[in-house]
Amino acid sequence: MYAAWAAPTVSDATKLELVPWWHPATGARMANNAGLYRLKYVLVYSTDWADAAGWTEVDGGGNVSLAGGVWSFNGDGASYTTNGIYKTDGITRIEGFIEVKHKGHNKAASTLFQANVNSAAALANTWQKSWSPLINARVSCYHNAEIGRVAVVDGTWYTLRTYFSNPTADGLWCQVMFTIEGGAYTIETFVAQAFIYATGGLPDPFYPKFNRYTNDAAEPNEIKEFRWYGGFSAAGPTLTYVHDCGADRAYSDIVLTNIAAVGGWDTTNVTFAWSCDDGVAAYTAEHTLAQMQAHGALTESHRYFRLRITVNSDGATQQYAGEMNASDLVSAIINTAEVWPSEDDVRDGVDFGPTGADYTGNATFPAEGDVQSGVQYGTDGTEYTGTFTEPGVANVELGVQYGAGGVEFTGTFVVPSEDDVELGVDYGAAAEFTGNFEAPPTGDVRNLVGYGSGGVEFVGTFVVPAEGDVEFGVGYGAAGVEFTGAFVVPAEGDVEAGVTYGAAAEFTGTFVVPSEDDVEFGVNYGNAAEFTGNFVVPIEATVQLGVTYGAGGVEFTGTLVGGGGWDPDEVDGIDTGLTARQALRLMVAVLCGKTTVVPGTPGHAIFRDTADTRDRVDATMVGSERVDVDYDKS
Repeated sequence: MYAAWAAPTVSDATKLELVPWWHPATGARMANNAGLYRLKYVLVYSTDWADAAGWTEVDGGGNVSLAGGVWSFNGDGASYTTNGIYKTDGITRIEGFIEVKHKGHNKAASTLFQANVNSAAALANTWQKSWSPLINARVSCYHNAEIGRVAVVDGTWYTLRTYFSNPTADGLWCQVMFTIEGGAYTIETFVAQAFIYATGGLPDPFYPKFNRYTNDAAEPNEIKEFRWYGGFSAAGPTLTYVHDCGADRAYSDIVLTNIAAVGGWDTTNVTFAWSCDDGVAAYTAEHTLAQMQAHGALTESHRYFRLRITVNSDGATQQYAGEMNASDLVSAIINTAEVWPSEDDVRDGVDFGPTGADYTGNATFPAEGDVQSGVQYGTDGTEYTGTFTEPGVANVELGVQYGAGGVEFTGTFVVPSEDDVELGVDYGAAAEFTGNFEAPPTGDVRNLVGYGSGGVEFVGTFVVPAEGDVEFGVGYGAAGVEFTGAFVVPAEGDVEAGVTYGAAAEFTGTFVVPSEDDVEFGVNYGNAAEFTGNFVVPIEATVQLGVTYGAGGVEFTGTLVGGGGWDPDEVDGIDTGLTARQALRLMVAVLCGKTTVVPGTPGHAIFRDTADTRDRVDATMVGSERVDVDYDKS
């Protein structure tokens, strides 16, 4: 039977609190949080800013000031690096929240004040990397884009809190949650929450900062009382619940097996102790939930049943605790005052009463064959056990009534249609029905889809191809339209000559790969650049005047004048500052001279003249790229 819990007693309210009205992991609003408690965060760092110790001020011209523990921020220009403060030393990351009080005086929508964290001690515009309540005539919460806002009133102090956690336990401190309290927000009020995987979340260590731009001196933003709460007390506080069944009454058979956490809160890091007493608690040793449930039923009878829950933590892990299930907690509540039963409730012929013969019972009991199977009755409820087995409503045809008075139970079994019963299966009274439903072969059912008896008799083995592996535009899957192929078949003119492809090789590539002898010297081509062109293009000075050649037949134009009109020492004859003779010296050295390769980053490729008397070309190399070239043209 149900036994109501009273409100719990909290051993240390500085360590244990009722959870806020939003869900502790997702930030979603909770319909009812009654009875759910959590460990409080421990105050790790605080400053009331009596001075600027521990913080670095960046002031772009008298725009940041500290007086009476209050920082005032004006603005000048449009740079977040110009006006603000940041914590000089980083704070070690742990699950927790930042709290600061803020008051604004500005109304311009473009006038911004930021509260952020950095991965380094700096006043830079990197709020997108973490979190940022931006304050003007409202509080707008950002990480990469606005995720929530609430209205605020100028000149009013508000307490802003930003919670950081790692709910996915994947190493990314990716969740931030914002709240506000003050003014019209009489309790801490949820504003927004976000997951910020793309930016890596809260860095370790992190450096809080506050900065401002585009403001008027008459409309400053002000902050005070900075706090960082992180981690939890490892000294476990307790919740104590008490059941009181009242004077002259006692619980009989308290069933510990039926105790479980209401709402499914995690009981991993909590322990339980209990006391059955008549006014003075005497608790057992600490037990896990499984150990407590293993005790089964407690046979003693007492007025009070007390359950003490100890909330443990390793200092870094949040823990919740709350009300336990009270359904079927006790078998009965007995009256401990001296009250005699009615003769109608005592077995026939049994004398009882103060003298032992004041009353005589007249109650008769049914035979075991007339009592439902398994039902115990008689002395202590175990003297007799019924042997009559009722079929169960799920086994009786729909609408058929039976049991006490012929109406106690009504059958709920719906006879299936033959179309819904496997082929060849006979059923019904005297097998009057035969199923005709034929199950599909496993090879025709999608891979891993269970079907048949219990949904697990058969498992499909047909693997559906990915859309990227099916020809573009081909529909397939459920009703032939669930998926659409996205694989685009290349044209034969785009496939190397002789390569066959497609269904049954219905296509053959026709693209002819050019010979290396036909490709310009040094040009890599082919699959993974397996070919390199070795065709050396002549310089224009060696090609007859007016002859065009190269890419498109027009890339270069020859300048060689026939009949001995060419002067090998003509200034700028080949290029600016380069005669034909000098150009040939350089080319002969590159094509025919000895080479020396000096590895490194950068490296050098050195080409000697054919007489091996000097370095003609010294090329500075980064990878395969020439980044600088020195010449000796003499």
